[in-house]
Amino acid sequence: MQYVGSNIRKENDFMSFVSMHLVDDGIIAISDSKASIAYKSGEIREDKRRGRIPKIFSNNKFIFVYHGNNELFSYSNKTTMEDYVENNLKDDIGFEAFFQKMFHELCDSKPEYNDGKYYFIVGGKEDKDRYFILKIHFDIQNNIIQYSSKDYRYTYYSGGYDMVMNIYNQYPFYHDINIFDYAKELKWLLTHIIESVDTISKAYNPVGLPVNVKVFQ
Repeated sequence: MQYVGSNIRKENDFMSFVSMHLVDDGIIAISDSKASIAYKSGEIREDKRRGRIPKIFSNNKFIFVYHGNNELFSYSNKTTMEDYVENNLKDDIGFEAFFQKMFHELCDSKPEYNDGKYYFIVGGKEDKDRYFILKIHFDIQNNIIQYSSKDYRYTYYSGGYDMVMNIYNQYPFYHDINIFDYAKELKWLLTHIIESVDTISKAYNPVGLPVNVKVFQ
């Protein structure tokens, strides 16, 4: 059975592709792994210094992906999202406490070098087998944190680079396939899309291989 997706597209959030699918027996998160850097001139290039980076993170209570800005805090405290998560995502913390902590720390040490906007897709489980996904948006320069409502439907949310996202959304998606088999199919699909965009587009593609996928149950 097919289900309908929801897509996020905001200014300056294009340097990734991530998606999260809520299916019968859990949640599948998928992302590219390319690091990009934006210059003041507006030019975007691959950040080869950082290489391939994780964009999917989880503990035993929730899973999340992010797109958009990767660096956190002012110049004197600057770190990357992956390093922050490694040091702060403990197994016993829930998503509300984790993101509130990150938000308040960012507001206390605002980044001068980006627009302060961060986008997250979060999935979790309530009770025995009741899964949900939701979206969280930080606007640090204006001290705003926004949560969407929890979505318990069979659905998917995607965010990031328009060209990749528009192709991805043309495919039918399902919720009643074995979750591990479906994760492999989604990984193959995104890999194929990235390779196709690299071939047909002359513009810089901020979405790159390898594709990472993770199942949360």
